[in-house]
Amino acid sequence: MSTAARLRTRLAPRLLGLGLSVLLAACGPGTGGTGTGEAAGLLGAAQPQALCSSNLASALDCPGDASLATAGSARVVFAGDAGTLLLVIEGNHARLQSGCPAIAFEGRFSRLDDGSTRFVGEARSGQAGSPGTLAGLDVTPQPDRAGALDLELIDADAVVLLSRRRLQRIAASAEPPAPPPCD
Repeated sequence: MSTAARLRTRLAPRLLGLGLSVLLAACGPGTGGTGTGEAAGLLGAAQPQALCSSNLASALDCPGDASLATAGSARVVFAGDAGTLLLVIEGNHARLQSGCPAIAFEGRFSRLDDGSTRFVGEARSGQAGSPGTLAGLDVTPQPDRAGALDLELIDADAVVLLSRRRLQRIAASAEPPAPPPCD
């Protein structure tokens, strides 16, 4: 076998692997990608951030010791819309469940390319098992109302999945059941 043929035989699998890596990186999270391809759109390249170092810290249960801030918040629960909307924040993660419209979101607190922060993750609407979409959950504390947060859920193309809603902190041990289905 010639040197050129041996070289092709050895390099072909490596080049194929490199090509697949480049293609998958453009697909976004959940497919082996980085979340920085075109699919990321508005959400850009989200970089994980410490939630307890953000403007949300006062509304959460963050450790008093600043050196522990990277661990995030102890479990806190917020409810709104007469119990049809539930937000659980724990560590640096958020889980949102809405009854009507039926939407579920799970994401991690992150800083976006433009310097803004929000929870970035996957939103699912409708029935369980439906395909998810890259989404951002914007959460804003309300200093005029103790324990209140406003939130809005948008997808990577800036389409509003859940319009701005106000939630109130409730006892974490008194978490209400999952929101009822839509009528």
